Amino acid sequence: MRRQLRLLTPYLSGDDVAAVQRALGGLVVDGAYGPLTAARVRQWKWASGYPSNRINAILGPEGQALLLGESEPPPEFASRAERRRTRLVRPLDTELGPHSEFAIPNPHGAPAANGVRYHAAKDWFAPPGTTVRAPATGTVVEARSDPRTAGPIFGGSVKVEDRLGRVWVFRHVDPRTAVGRRLRAGDVVATVARWQSGPSHAHVEVWKTLAGGYRYENMLDPMTFFG
Repeated sequence: MRRQLRLLTPYLSGDDVAAVQRALGGLVVDGAYGPLTAARVRQWKWASGYPSNRINAILGPEGQALLLGESEPPPEFASRAERRRTRLVRPLDTELGPHSEFAIPNPHGAPAANGVRYHAAKDWFAPPGTTVRAPATGTVVEARSDPRTAGPIFGGSVKVEDRLGRVWVFRHVDPRTAVGRRLRAGDVVATVARWQSGPSHAHVEVWKTLAGGYRYENMLDPMTFFG
């Protein structure tokens, strides 16, 4: 009979938390479910193939059994994990959320041929200072700082053109790279900027090509790649 496992959430403590910390590796094993443990749980869920709407710091009995090697992952987890390993690096470690804002009309968004502007991106919420990484191997084509901390276009931006010609755009960030730099997938390119008039986040866009520019028809929903 499988032993009983409780639902683990941040700020709990106990021997079961210590077992999770040992299994995750790279942590002080103190039995306290703090922020570092929570971040490692999210990273492990992403790498293990959890769906995006379940990549959080909550670890239930099934997740613990999987982490501790007491059960096998569902087939869809394994296939999703393989796609993630071979395709892209997750740019932020915080929870993505299940919904996209890609096609929502927004007066500050990307102009479309029909005359409407759209928020053609995913807002990836994270605390200020959260690391932003390049999802794919490529070259930095923009690294622009901006001291503003409020408004629809606050903060700096970074654009990375990958080897397939797609452009990964991060706005509301503090750049940690320079134009012309060659990157490998997973290299740090920015940190999330502090926003004074709302919750901090990285505004993530995907362009089909650099030449296509800031046009709705030239943009792809990031949830296509990370959802």
